[in-house]
Amino acid sequence: MDIFVRALPRGDWLISPRAPVSAEGKGYSWFSILPDTPDARGEFEKTGAQLWIQIMEWKRILDITSSTPVTLVGFSQGGAMALLLSFLYADQVIRTACLSGFLPIWGGELIKPNSLIKKPYLITHGITDQLIPFERARISKAILENAGAKVTYCEGAVGHKLSADCFTALEEFFAN
Repeated sequence: MDIFVRALPRGDWLISPRAPVSAEGKGYSWFSILPDTPDARGEFEKTGAQLWIQIMEWKRILDITSSTPVTLVGFSQGGAMALLLSFLYADQVIRTACLSGFLPIWGGELIKPNSLIKKPYLITHGITDQLIPFERARISKAILENAGAKVTYCEGAVGHKLSADCFTALEEFFAN
């Protein structure tokens, strides 16, 4: 997430947790099972609840008032986690950016009625992404719009990363 820092608002706290599961090859993952399998929803919700508890603890430690709203930004699986947390804790999340991520096939079921009305979301994706097909971003956009969210959408001619145009869209998302 460090590469996205310059696009984020100055003066805001940035908390960037590392996912808990070692991924094959290198890096980390938020889930130990494939996100679109039937058993995944329970793991997502459990991991999301644990992450939310940790976010609230960091706010306490940093002396950030509990009523201070949260903005979520996630890349890849972190984008999926950001979307899910924005549904589960919609009353405390003011905006969400999902960068090269996806909404699990069951994710829309977590949206509470009227909880996303006019809430800002940013969805970005590379159209040549070999890891997460860009069609997943379009599906996520449609689900959010159907729930009443205000969605900014950006596709770029890149793989599993942000294009220059989508990085600009991220900066503008936070400037507004």
